[in-house]
Amino acid sequence: MTGSYSLHVPDIARRVLASQARERQQKDEFCGPFWVVAAVAALTGRVLTQDDAALAAGTLLTAGGGRLADLPPGAASRADYLRQVPTTQDTQLAGTSPQGIVRAIGELSAGQVTAVPLCGRWTESIVNALAGLVLDAGDAVAILNVATRYLWHSHPGLPDVLGYLDGAEVRPAGSEWDVGHYVAITGSLTGSQRQLLMCADTYPSLGTQGVHVQPADCLAAALNRDGAQTSGGVIVAVSADRAAGIQAWATNQALAFGYWDNGAPDVAPMSAS
Repeated sequence: MTGSYSLHVPDIARRVLASQARERQQKDEFCGPFWVVAAVAALTGRVLTQDDAALAAGTLLTAGGGRLADLPPGAASRADYLRQVPTTQDTQLAGTSPQGIVRAIGELSAGQVTAVPLCGRWTESIVNALAGLVLDAGDAVAILNVATRYLWHSHPGLPDVLGYLDGAEVRPAGSEWDVGHYVAITGSLTGSQRQLLMCADTYPSLGTQGVHVQPADCLAAALNRDGAQTSGGVIVAVSADRAAGIQAWATNQALAFGYWDNGAPDVAPMSAS
């Protein structure tokens, strides 16, 4: 049975998307700092640089440059760094830890925003509940640390999208790349039977100008990363007076307030001044 379809993109998500458009694309190995910039801008109006966010978060770059193979199809390398960011010889350690993102959001928002890290066993229902929580809150941004190999291709066919929303069993192509990555939830598309979540990305070549739709069960799998050496989790950036409510919600969902190991070490931040 088919029906009407509804799109939900609240004001906070529109501010996230405005920041995403302003940044155009993440700099190489800066997917974490990209979302620090977007979250702080959306919640406080303060405009930062990806480089300032990287220094505050303790991001590590691969010495000599990252691997072009780590870029998604259609993306070009972007290495127009403004600051000297620490490097590592081990490309597996490059990137940004969840601890670094949490610290950077708090510091660069001057304490106006608290970043709440959530880990545990993710399910389709919990991811859908998380999306509803942040999209309806008006002052929250959910940043998901996923393994992209579990996701749908970022350009699914319209018949697959509509079929999924109407409850059909569909098999869209799998993700076009395979890395650990940060994305943000910016909306939902609801049909007669199911919903898809809109994920904003750091590369405009993915989806439609950097926004693609994903089922909650795929996002849950991308957070759990069963059998992988690294794990994922979610950072909810929220106005400081609302942080306790996010933690209480997480407890009710059997999630933990804490960090996960995404492979990037927790490095002491450098001054952005």
